[in-house]
This record gives sequence, structure tokens and C-alpha cells, in this order.
Amino acid sequence: MAGSVEASRQYEGRNGSTISLGGMLINEDGVTFGDIGDGSSNTLLLGEQSDFIVHDDRQKTDARSNLGHGFNAGARSRPRNRMLNITTISAPINEKILSRVVGAAEHGADKPLLSAHPGGVNVSLSDGSVHFLNEGLDLATLFNLADRNDGNVTSIDQ
Repeated sequence: MAGSVEASRQYEGRNGSTISLGGMLINEDGVTFGDIGDGSSNTLLLGEQSDFIVHDDRQKTDARSNLGHGFNAGARSRPRNRMLNITTISAPINEKILSRVVGAAEHGADKPLLSAHPGGVNVSLSDGSVHFLNEGLDLATLFNLADRNDGNVTSIDQ
């Protein structure tokens, strides 16, 4: 998880997407536990991406951030604005309409957290714990969970 579109440090990715530098997994940048100002039990590390996103014409597109290359492709890429296996939170959980998600297709970094099952997604926090996030979770809360040091300490239990 790279962070959210609300992070103070970010740069532009492909197709108008945003690549956040506020999360735990950042392209070409090391993050330590000391960098987690909001606490490891309040910061997302990994999130589920296991479904399709739908175009306005109802055509389905694979919306996983690995772009069909698999996790072993890593995150590093050239040019820097093309990201694999990392997402910047910009949309609510299980948002599956492409026109509502900037940069979700064509190598953009703003892939939503998606599941093929109803109700929400599975995530791991930076402390190693695993949780189910309800798809009704407030987007501002999701942003705060994705950014490790934004000063908005947010509990997963809200």
C-alpha cells in the first residue's frame, strides 16, 4: 500500500493517477517501523485486490495492481510513473465502476481495494494483524489508515 491521495508527499502516475509516498510500501524508498508515526496497529500494509472493474459499456477489466504480471514482478518499474503491485487509495472499498476511479486502468496507480466476495476486503495492518474492512467504511478513515504518518491516528475498529 503506497498510501492515499491525501498524503502530503506524492507524484503523478500514468493516466492522471496519483502515486502516494505516505504508505508503507513505496517504490524505490525504504520505510522503517520508526517511520510509522500513527502506530503500526493503525496503518495499512496490504489490501485485497481480487476482482474486476467495470467500464461504462459493462466490459470487465482486471483491476489488480499487478497488471497480470504477478506479485513476483515487484514494484519497481521504469518509467517511475508505472506502478506494479502497489496502490494509492483514492476510492471507497469495492468501487467497481471505472469512471469513478481515476487512474484505475492502463497502468494507473489508483487501483481500488476490491474483493470478489460481498461486504468488504481483507487487509493486513503493519503490526501483522489481519482484519476485514467493511465496504461502508468512510473514505476519510480509509485515507487515514493508508497514510503512516499523517497525524490522523485512526483505529481499525471505527
